[in-house]
Amino acid sequence: MRSVIYITALPEIYNHVSPLLEDYQTPIDWMLDWIEIKNSVDAGLIHPSFLPFELSTSVEQLGNFALHLWNGTESFNLMNCLQSIDDKNLLLCLIEAISIRIQVN
Repeated sequence: MRSVIYITALPEIYNHVSPLLEDYQTPIDWMLDWIEIKNSVDAGLIHPSFLPFELSTSVEQLGNFALHLWNGTESFNLMNCLQSIDDKNLLLCLIEAISIRIQVN
């Protein structure tokens, strides 16, 4: 759980989700909601304006990684995540989240 909170605290994520956190029960609910809405947008079911915020591909991959750490049931490809990261700070965040996860287990 600590690694998920660490990723959510990343400014690129937290600045978007902080106003919504009171409505969520877990620290990863923001990503579950975002994925559900994004899938509906991609399928043409709803207008893109329904997305509560935009995420870069790198940040979206970090969110998917956090989701995978949270429940382990979502499919996740670490190599795709690494290839998408275009910012040194995001890479350091990923490495630290892994480190936190290893320390906890």
